[in-house]
Amino acid sequence: MRQYETMVLLSPELDEDAVEKKIQGVENHLKENDSEIISVDRLGKKRLAYPINKQRHGTYFVVTYKAEKGVISEMEQSMRLDEETFRYMTIRIEESVLRKIKKTVDHQAAQEVKDEG
Repeated sequence: MRQYETMVLLSPELDEDAVEKKIQGVENHLKENDSEIISVDRLGKKRLAYPINKQRHGTYFVVTYKAEKGVISEMEQSMRLDEETFRYMTIRIEESVLRKIKKTVDHQAAQEVKDEG
């Protein structure tokens, strides 16, 4: 399994419960397909750089997970058909980037321990 990150932009007209349902739908799809969810970040309502569907704001969330490629195409297909999902983008996080992030985090943790002592 490879690690991916999907950012989703939803209609600003959705209330908190509807946004949570959308997030739960993505999480459930991933869990049903034996994927490992690493994190879900709710970024909230943000102003858009340009109008989308005559809207100036949108609600964002980001899901980081490990999955097989086929799972992603199914998830994106359902988002494509959903009128309340304005945009989405999935990227694969390369192993080299993950190693670099881990190395940086480990180095920062060691510095903190060293500074405390």
